[in-house]
Amino acid sequence: MIDISNRNTVSNKIPEIDSLYIYKTNNSIPFTVNKQEGVGYRYQNHKTIQKGSVGEIYIYHQTAVIDGTENGLTIVTKCSKKMITKKFFKDSINTIKASKDLTAQFKAAESSPTEIGIYYLY
Repeated sequence: MIDISNRNTVSNKIPEIDSLYIYKTNNSIPFTVNKQEGVGYRYQNHKTIQKGSVGEIYIYHQTAVIDGTENGLTIVTKCSKKMITKKFFKDSINTIKASKDLTAQFKAAESSPTEIGIYYLY
């Protein structure tokens, strides 16, 4: 989930588009969106690496507290509809709370974002 085109990173992960990721964070983050203004933001689409054009990619973040553990959620998408994406985050948090396996994954999150198998269909 890191833009490796312009940063020196440890993991060199390229995010899968429209897939929810979890990560460990020490900060509380309200629902926020970052629009990638430049050309060349790399992402995967069904494991094929692609590069976004100007203003095509949006990165949404939010922290959530599930069973006393606060971690971050993030998604890279082409959807610019903030309210629809905010509802997706709310629904995803409820899905994670309802599943013991997803809750365990959420609690065990590491600082490097991990895909958890929830996909955004807008």
